[in-house]
Amino acid sequence: MHSQQAPDAAHGKRPVEVVQQSCDSSATCLELWQDGHKLDELYLGDEMFEVFINLEAAWRQQGISDSAVHAFRQLACAGKTAH
Repeated sequence: MHSQQAPDAAHGKRPVEVVQQSCDSSATCLELWQDGHKLDELYLGDEMFEVFINLEAAWRQQGISDSAVHAFRQLACAGKTAH
């Protein structure tokens, strides 16, 4: 299991974190958590998990400390708008 926390001190909120969980299927399950509550989840196949990794790396290279959270939200938004 992997997680990355994103401090949100400017807004007085608890850190947000992305947690990788094992799934029964061949997909990778990523969960978005804040303050002990699961906010969202993504089930990604191998290709989309690679996209997540690349997005996370791009955010990290820009100096974003919560790069995994940004990548998660970017994929979640793309998934909700793609039909």
